[in-house]
Amino acid sequence: MNGEFYARPVALLFAGYDQDHDTIVTWPEAEAGIAVGWADAGGQARIAGIAFTEWSERNLGSKGALPGLFSFDRNRDGSVDAEEFAQHLRDEFEALDRNKDEALSRSELVREMAIRTEGPGGGGRGRRQPPGDMPPRR
Repeated sequence: MNGEFYARPVALLFAGYDQDHDTIVTWPEAEAGIAVGWADAGGQARIAGIAFTEWSERNLGSKGALPGLFSFDRNRDGSVDAEEFAQHLRDEFEALDRNKDEALSRSELVREMAIRTEGPGGGGRGRRQPPGDMPPRR
């Protein structure tokens, strides 16, 4: 596939948990990072609203980055406790771990997006013909 690469905000979070700088994030490294992440989020019994938004901006790169509060809030009470926080990040880790080896390599942290090209089957990439070159409307 020819395309552009991107990383989800949660993948960047996990990349930051690489304690030994070997470019592989093991589950024990992630688990330790999650514990620090909970403390960074306020470390209270539960966090909600502003505290979660601030954590998201610092750790995921944006207040509106996904996964958001509602992804973490399993019981839908409007807040997140330490167990919900850890479980959601465990689920995210498992989803990224394509080869199921309990470790995230850089290739598991990035995704490739196909780029549409001009020509048969392609729609171009935001290019438009100048109005004089367009076929007449019917």
